[in-house]
Amino acid sequence: MKQSQKTLLFWVLVILMCIVIFNFVAREEQPRSVPFSEFVTDVSAGKVQKVKIRPQDNSGEYTYWLKSADESTQGQRGVRNEKVTVGIMGEQINQQLLENEVSVEYLPEDQ
Repeated sequence: MKQSQKTLLFWVLVILMCIVIFNFVAREEQPRSVPFSEFVTDVSAGKVQKVKIRPQDNSGEYTYWLKSADESTQGQRGVRNEKVTVGIMGEQINQQLLENEVSVEYLPEDQ
């Protein structure tokens, strides 16, 4: 194999490795979509740490994070504690969030 072919092969491999590493590191995990009833159950059980609510017409999109039983696993790849659901907005769910000491953040409505 000629030197120029070896050099070209080397650079192709370097570029491919950079692409693979970038895709592995930069990949954002999307929150897992769950039924609204599961969200309500998690809130009632005291499993929810915080929630972000984005109003949408008569409902809302709830993105929430579960309390981690083991703090060392929080944020690790493969440990998913972020979930999202869409459901009704009302006083009852707000009261449950307050009773269970959940940190709540309201986001602006989508335009």
